[in-house]
Amino acid sequence: MPANMLTVQTFVTSKDGEPTEDCEDSIHPMPGCAADDVPLVAFAVSDGVTTSFFGGVWAQMLTARFAECPAAVFDPSSSWVDWLKPPQDQWQAEMRKRAAAETASFYMRNDVVSRRPAAATFVGLLLDSPAPDGTIPWRALVLGDSCLFILRKDRPHSLKLTKATEFSNIVSSAESYACDRPFQPDFYRDEKPLEEGDTVLLATDALSKWLLLRDEEGHPVWGTILGLTGRADFETLVGHARREERNPLENDDVALGIISIGQPHQLYRAARFEPRPRPVPQPRAPKPESRLPVPLASANGHSGVKKRSGRKSERDSSKKTSRRMHQELKEKTRELDSLRKKSDAQSADLEKALKELEALHAILTPPAPPPANPPAGSL
Repeated sequence: MPANMLTVQTFVTSKDGEPTEDCEDSIHPMPGCAADDVPLVAFAVSDGVTTSFFGGVWAQMLTARFAECPAAVFDPSSSWVDWLKPPQDQWQAEMRKRAAAETASFYMRNDVVSRRPAAATFVGLLLDSPAPDGTIPWRALVLGDSCLFILRKDRPHSLKLTKATEFSNIVSSAESYACDRPFQPDFYRDEKPLEEGDTVLLATDALSKWLLLRDEEGHPVWGTILGLTGRADFETLVGHARREERNPLENDDVALGIISIGQPHQLYRAARFEPRPRPVPQPRAPKPESRLPVPLASANGHSGVKKRSGRKSERDSSKKTSRRMHQELKEKTRELDSLRKKSDAQSADLEKALKELEALHAILTPPAPPPANPPAGSL
């Protein structure tokens, strides 16, 4: 492959407001690597799942594994599970080492003992030797919501997700412990070879979704992506994209790889990003003084102007409250008097009824007979 035919750039940045070392995305080659340092035939990007256990470390091990032996994962006599075993062993050994440290927390040790796994999405691209006609055969695998884009002369192609609505919080991923039914990546072999002018992009989920959404809405930014010349340009693009008023780039870690075969097609050069940031909220102006000044007559007869005193307002409010309470007391007193009068009337009626009942009882009850004379001789 002619050295002047292939151009490679890679970028990684963390969430807004977080340090770079906390970034859970990984890419190969690492940003800043010269062409003489690594063979430009294998490229990979991985996104550590945030809710998993040390997903960023696992993502770095996956991209490093692909850099070391990219062809092995496409070997029909092997399997995806076999290819994952070396990085799984490496990750598990690293976690045991961290858990054994004196500074390790109880939670760290408990997660290692309970075999809590790390998880990460993954995209790998392997370029084969150029064909006699100058085209470049390629192979790739995609697992999860990280994507591979091919900007051909007719239109952009995306693997594996093709619409922004296909992204969700549930993703397929590679895990750091072997399981009975692991997620399997999609393999792409014997695809149409890359031609001069084609460009391949490897991107993690947040950027992939944003690129697809911009293209769907008729505002593609492929030209801006292809025109990046360094880290400063990349950081500026990400910053502006996150502040967009409509459909901003999600605040997530971002990794991007750009592999160009010669000069990009003219079709994409005019698709530039024009930032339209959301308005910055303006601080609210203080409310105007609602109390109007009132004229006062001074002791010497001169009239002056003085703002209404807050204490006077408090006294006025206190007087109103006192008057209201006195009025309520009068109403309650009247109600009590009315109830007392009703109670007295009911008591008089009850006493009269009792006297009538006693008189009736006396009429109906016969008088008691007189006592009998005692027998003679008795004491």
